[in-house]
Amino acid sequence: MSVNLTSPIFHDINAARAHLEAQRWPNGPVCVHCGSQNVTRLQGKSHRTGLIHCNDCELPFTVTLGSVMERSKIPLTKWVLGLQMKRRSALVALATAFTLTLSGPVFAQAKKPS
Repeated sequence: MSVNLTSPIFHDINAARAHLEAQRWPNGPVCVHCGSQNVTRLQGKSHRTGLIHCNDCELPFTVTLGSVMERSKIPLTKWVLGLQMKRRSALVALATAFTLTLSGPVFAQAKKPS
């Protein structure tokens, strides 16, 4: 299991934001304040990239709000890379633990007659 480092989500901040939004909101943005799907993306020079406005509670939010990425100085591309690597290593660790449990010393001792 390896991470494809040539993927745009690791180099383009807009692709990284789109990836995080797709992971967090598979059916489109949902307001983190009130849970409404009645939202509008704010665009233009007067708004920061990725800002979304809730039309029900009138509060702005982004995909990073309420996460460890909120107010972070680390670029989203680095966060996505770190999260992907952590996810991959967790899967490898789980597979290794499963393999060791079934065929390793623990399994051999469990089958050994007393």
